Amino acid sequence: MYHQSVKVVQRSKGRSSTAAAAYRSGERIADERTGLVHDFTRRSGVDHKMLFGWEGERADLWNRAEAAERRKDATTAREYEVALPAELTRPQMIELVSTYCWWLRERHGVAIDVGMHDLDSHNPHAHILTTTRPVHDGDFSTVKAEVEWSDKKRKQHGLPPRKTELEAAREMWGEFANRQLELAGSKTRIDHRSLAEQGIDRPAQIHLGSAAAAMERKGVQTERGDLNRLIPEIEAGQKRQAQMQQDLALEREVAPLRAAAEAERQRQVTEQAQQARKAARAAQRQRQAEGLVKEALEAAGGLSGAHEQAKALRESISRLERQGRPQEPPKPLLTPTPDVIPSGHSVATDKARERIPLPVAKGKTLTLAEIHHRAGVASERSFRAFEAADKARSRLAQLEVKPRPDWWRFKARAAHRHQIDQARADLDAKQGQHQQAQQAFERWSRMEQKAEQWLDSNPKVQQHLRGIIEAENAEKLARYEAKMQDHRKAYAEAEPYRAAAKALTPKAEQVEAVALERQMAQERERLAREREEAERRMREATGNESMLDRAKRGDFKQERKGPRRDLGPSL
Repeated sequence: MYHQSVKVVQRSKGRSSTAAAAYRSGERIADERTGLVHDFTRRSGVDHKMLFGWEGERADLWNRAEAAERRKDATTAREYEVALPAELTRPQMIELVSTYCWWLRERHGVAIDVGMHDLDSHNPHAHILTTTRPVHDGDFSTVKAEVEWSDKKRKQHGLPPRKTELEAAREMWGEFANRQLELAGSKTRIDHRSLAEQGIDRPAQIHLGSAAAAMERKGVQTERGDLNRLIPEIEAGQKRQAQMQQDLALEREVAPLRAAAEAERQRQVTEQAQQARKAARAAQRQRQAEGLVKEALEAAGGLSGAHEQAKALRESISRLERQGRPQEPPKPLLTPTPDVIPSGHSVATDKARERIPLPVAKGKTLTLAEIHHRAGVASERSFRAFEAADKARSRLAQLEVKPRPDWWRFKARAAHRHQIDQARADLDAKQGQHQQAQQAFERWSRMEQKAEQWLDSNPKVQQHLRGIIEAENAEKLARYEAKMQDHRKAYAEAEPYRAAAKALTPKAEQVEAVALERQMAQERERLAREREEAERRMREATGNESMLDRAKRGDFKQERKGPRRDLGPSL
């Protein structure tokens, strides 16, 4: 859960930075300006406190901050109140707050006082109190920090409105917190943006406060707690309403499609009914035609059975022939054995080379695999050192490009020069580290080369590697011989079937030829019977006269029914 609030300590409201610091740190601070003593030493819940940008005491810091302001309505301090993720441990919370404070210190140059409260409870939080003026080497600047300037003054100096500074502070706190949560192995993340900016359509919960939260923990319902408990119901109602609107819109879109689909279904039903009627008429005609050739098919049934038996016999013979033909297995690819066996010759020799101990120093040996590993580690360290040096170089370039403060801001100019000097010293240190890492990597690379050369030139090592290759080739040959034995055995077992197939092949061809000849004769007889039957029906229909005789006489004219009408004389 993200929470950050920014407040100011103003004299016009009767507040002072000394009282605020004493309360948040649980200490006793005497205000030199007013003479009041703020004693909060009996306060509980202060688990950790820190100072950034100030080497002295806390009381001295805030008395100096009060003395630097002359106006009776001046702002003497700014407070950032942040909620700490409960998933972090106490050291991780301290590290998170320290990182954020150093970012504020570097951005605005102010001194920072931190009080961390209730770190072991359900509500861990921190109060970050900053001065309103930059502090360098224990001295307060005569000009306030840019974050305290009004929007009018910031516009005159070419700066964006103060709202952007506060938004940047909120964003950086969320970024630092998420980074710390990721390092802690937690999947929880926070977001500084509002729900509307995140695209989440639901009302936001209200802050309970310490009193209401304590009452809720005791089981006493409060007005703010009741409002927060209503939020899930409101959200569920909004989701239901959105779903109903979506369903209505979808129904409006689907209605024309549903009507078109119904019309298409009716059309298909009509077409199917018409096709069914056509199919019924065709089936009736087919049954009439099948009745004429039924006897012919029954007579040819025995012949077709003989043809099928001959075909099945030929297929059986072909299958037996295929089973009796053995296939030779591929011969193994043997590994050659040269005089010098280099790296990469075979998998077995490479593994053996990596396990051979090599003398690298007096009384110290390492294997080739260990040397490869250390060379890889040295290479990674060199790369990381190069990245660190590159970041330091970019930081120095940013500081050098950054415009220098005005000539009358002596302390700011000195601080700017100090930052540049520190960046240059950091760059020199990082470059030295990269040079050392690069030298270590080159040293291990040379050791790799020497180890490879030693393995290639040592006769005992080469003899050992040749023995490994010969054993590997012998194993390959043994596996090949075993496969050959299996194939020879299969060939011998298939020999009787192959002989039987050769003996049955002529008989099968003879049976098939006879069956085909009988089928062709049966088909010729069937056609002759059909032709005779057709001529007989034609003679019965035409008065025992053949169609050929009527065609020769030309007597195919139809007789006209009814009396002939007289059309008068012809033209």
